[in-house]
Amino acid sequence: MPSESLHSEAAARNAALARIRDEHRALARVLEALETVAAQIAESIIEPDFALLASMLYYVDAVPERLHHPKEDRYLFAALRRRRPEAAALVERLEREHQRSGVLVGELERALVHWQGGAPDGLDAFVVALSRFCELSWAHMRAEETELLPQAEQCLTDADWLAMAEAFAANVDPLFGVQRQHEFERVYHRIANLAPRKLKLALLKPASEQSGH
Repeated sequence: MPSESLHSEAAARNAALARIRDEHRALARVLEALETVAAQIAESIIEPDFALLASMLYYVDAVPERLHHPKEDRYLFAALRRRRPEAAALVERLEREHQRSGVLVGELERALVHWQGGAPDGLDAFVVALSRFCELSWAHMRAEETELLPQAEQCLTDADWLAMAEAFAANVDPLFGVQRQHEFERVYHRIANLAPRKLKLALLKPASEQSGH
């Protein structure tokens, strides 16, 4: 049965949008941490902490790649393709980026293993792989927030939003969720103690917020 809290169209729509945006912001925080830690290592400010980096990559693989992206494909993208055929090109591009993201995560994980194993160019290869992954991820989330979601708000039905809200509500975030898993404690505290966050998160604001409405 549908959740009591999702009975109205507005409640289901707001719950789905809030969850999608929350998951974007969680990934953004991990991306910022990865970029900052890698830069500090490259500049010899800190020593490599492979366990910390591995935990961050595990999070990226376990949550965005295995939970968030598949549900966007199944519920958000599929619904928008049905309701607004003219959005097909955008949806197809974002679907390809989901596939590309998974490939880049795999490359990043292999680069970390090679670096930890003593490869002479290990750090440089990891930094290059991280740059590719982060560049795609920032651009992808920005396109979803500023191009895709505004269109979804205009044309999706009550049933679309309800299915999406219930699907995303089942996601459990082991890092930023209500019950943080023990293996992510160090990641959480490292992120919390980093220098002031970058301005990149401003790029992820919904279009309505960017226009001041």
